[in-house]
Amino acid sequence: MRESNFHFPSVNKACVSITSALYDRRALDCTADLPLVNSLSHLNYLTSSSARIREILTTDGGLERLVRILRTTRVTEDTLHNWKWTMAFQCVVNVGVRGTPEIRQRVVQVGAVPILVEILHAYLLGSEVIRLEQRAREAANSQSAHMPTTKMVDFSTDPGISTPENNAEISDPSSM
Repeated sequence: MRESNFHFPSVNKACVSITSALYDRRALDCTADLPLVNSLSHLNYLTSSSARIREILTTDGGLERLVRILRTTRVTEDTLHNWKWTMAFQCVVNVGVRGTPEIRQRVVQVGAVPILVEILHAYLLGSEVIRLEQRAREAANSQSAHMPTTKMVDFSTDPGISTPENNAEISDPSSM
């Protein structure tokens, strides 16, 4: 099988990429993260501003590739992976929100809804964890409010304890 990353040494390009003026479907097949993130960044702009690009994405397989990127990319500590997932997600959202009803139906057919359900499910789980932690903190605070407080004894006022103020005449070097 032929490698999906095209190269053009004559113009000093490592692979085909999407720019803010040019959409090329082959750029979404790139296997390297950095050029793909660069292309997705430009595609994000294009999907938010051009109805024609949104229509082309639904017919040439670009939307399917974006959904495949969302399914296969896991959010990790790697910044490029996170950017790749985020940019692909923004492109799919732009196509779905700003597209015509036919384009929206295509977004549903491609399988973007289960990804949105996973995101919402993770959000609900996260908010439930936060709510449980807050309840635990409130319960701990209310228990500590009902506990008897112990009186702290201040031993520094005891005349039998030697303090610098009591021994000022001894430790003052100017008096010697």
